[in-house]
Amino acid sequence: MLFMPALSSFNGWDEHPGEIDSSAFVRCVFEQILLQDENRAWIQIKIQNVILLKDACAVWPESDGSGCLDSFQIFRDNDVLRYNGWMLLSASTEGDLGTWALIKKKNERHHLVALGDWGFHYDIVYGGNKIIPEEELNKLLIK
Repeated sequence: MLFMPALSSFNGWDEHPGEIDSSAFVRCVFEQILLQDENRAWIQIKIQNVILLKDACAVWPESDGSGCLDSFQIFRDNDVLRYNGWMLLSASTEGDLGTWALIKKKNERHHLVALGDWGFHYDIVYGGNKIIPEEELNKLLIK
């Protein structure tokens, strides 16, 4: 799962980019249901591993990221936020569905660390260390 500190969890990294370095992917395992009713449940999990986003490029092996940002092609406009070596791309359609990508520039290459897609009934995030070709990224930035 993706952990984001409180301010960015509620308002997004675009409003609190200083919290990107404190965000992380957390591998956890379901242990038990503590309390539940028809609308909600409290569960207990066990945390197995935590990888801070700022460390993802050092922890995960690099791989080719060609085509990873293709989901942005269906949107008319992209928003771009640059902060301290990070680039946050986001695009949506009237709040109905959208996509976002978090890219770290390191050694003159662009590493896709997190990619998300969301809609009415889903919110998915992927993590990795995908090298995005310069020409693919430039096409998105021109939009």
